[in-house]
Parts: sequence; structure tokens; C-alpha cells
Amino acid sequence: MYDAIVIGARCAGAPTAMLLARRGHRVLLVDRATFPSDTMSTHLIHPRGLAALRRWGLLDDLIATEVPACATLRFDFGPVVLEGTPPAVDGISEHYAPRRRVLDKLLVDAAVAAGVELREQTAVKGLLWEDGRVSGVRLNRGSTREVEPRARIVIGADGLRSTVAEQVAALTYHDKGNLTCAYYSYWRGIDQPRLTLYPRPGCAIGEIPTQDGLTCIYGTWPVSEFHSVRTDIARRVAATIEALAGGQGEAERFVGAVTGTVPVAEFFAPENLARIIGGLSDSRAATTEVEVA
Repeated sequence: MYDAIVIGARCAGAPTAMLLARRGHRVLLVDRATFPSDTMSTHLIHPRGLAALRRWGLLDDLIATEVPACATLRFDFGPVVLEGTPPAVDGISEHYAPRRRVLDKLLVDAAVAAGVELREQTAVKGLLWEDGRVSGVRLNRGSTREVEPRARIVIGADGLRSTVAEQVAALTYHDKGNLTCAYYSYWRGIDQPRLTLYPRPGCAIGEIPTQDGLTCIYGTWPVSEFHSVRTDIARRVAATIEALAGGQGEAERFVGAVTGTVPVAEFFAPENLARIIGGLSDSRAATTEVEVA
């Protein structure tokens, strides 16, 4: 019997499990992936997230991965360019954009070091219910038989198209439907990359320096453009970069696929899903420190 089972071991689930374990709880952390591994994300951490990492004793470990610090934010509107340093949070005003395979591995390792039991390559097949509340999960790892661990609380941190949210029929609000589509890739050879957003009518491009001398460049378009964008994603992204980012399209594109998503619904989910699907007696106290980087 666990005190908590956390489904999803990336930048939401791993810190949640870590903080609960640091408070003395017995925690099981589950993810279908293995670590390190990438996931679909442009992975920018704002000062508030960095302040959380410092409180948790992990910021120095992140900086040690040689992720470049972005000291300023730049908004290029075309006729007008705004650049400056954002307000500091606990003395931190920089931004960092580590690759998710680096960030998530760091967080998972910290959770395990805190005493969390980690199960990778493990899928959630369903939830277990008792007296109208979730009491555990059905798990499967490859060809092994299903297991059914129990817990006082089951926390869904499994992100987009969450199995947990679906199975508990989590309510949503401020639902705006499908508004945008987005794609990104990693580029070499960009002169003096800076953390920059190029917003324009009908599209926007973001330039985010990351590790290994690469720059993550992403583009977003209205959902009405989705079918034309996906017809030739690489060409459309490159053309948009060339038009908005002043010749960056001439840079050498990193060998790898353009990553992106079909239109995704825009909505808010319940702020404390954990309270819907059960809770530890001190769950509120245990989770107030959790901030998603």
C-alpha cells in the first residue's frame, strides 16, 4: 500500500513525487517512457520555475548541464522591438531552456534519490475504485502480467490526453476549442541566438537557445492553417523563419524531424485534480510547494 501513486514522471509528476517522498510518504512513480528521453515540448523555464528548482536544491544541477542562460527577453513586432530583463523571482530573472531529455532525467533522478519507487515503460490500463473514489491503478509493463498497486491517493500528471483525467471525467472550463497548431525543430548556425518571439498577424515564431549549440525554433499558426502547414511542414517553418527572423532560414537545420501537434483543445482543467481522485490527510500541505517548471 502506497501513500501516493503518481502517473506521469516528467516535469509535473517527478517533482510532485519527490516532494511527497521528502515529507516521508511512500510514493510510486509510473511512466510509459524511459529516461532520459525527449517529449513534445519547447521546454522554456521561466524565473518562477527556476526559483522552484533552487528551493528544491536542483538549480545548480541544471546549470551544470551547460544550458545557456537567457538574460533578456526580446519581442520583435516588426516595426517595434522590445527587449529587457523581466522582473526577478527570488532574485532570479534569467530563463533557461534545457532539452527535456536533460530536465526530465534530472527531476526523475531527484525523485528516486528522495526515496520514490520508479517504474518506467509501464502503462496505466485503468483505475481501481472503492466506495466512489480511486484507490489504485492497473499497470502493465510489456508482456508481463498486470499488477494492481493501491494507494491513499492517485495523482494524474500524465499530460496531454491524460488517461487519469479521462477515466475520472475531470471537468474543464474556459474551453476555447481548437485555436492553433505548432511545430518546432532544432537548428545550428544561427548567429547570436537570443530568446526572441516574432509575433505577426496569422503566425508567430519563437527562437530559444538550448544545449549543444542548438536553437529551438518553433512556429504557431491558426488552426485554419493546419492543413496547409502540415502539407510541407519543414518548408513552411523555414519560409516563416526566413520572413520573420531575418534570414535565419539560411542556417543549417539540425538533422532530425520537425516535431509538432495537430490542433489541440484550449481549456483549463481543475486546479487540484488530486482532490477529485482522493487525498492524503495532508495532501494540500504536501502539494503546495509543487510548481510545474
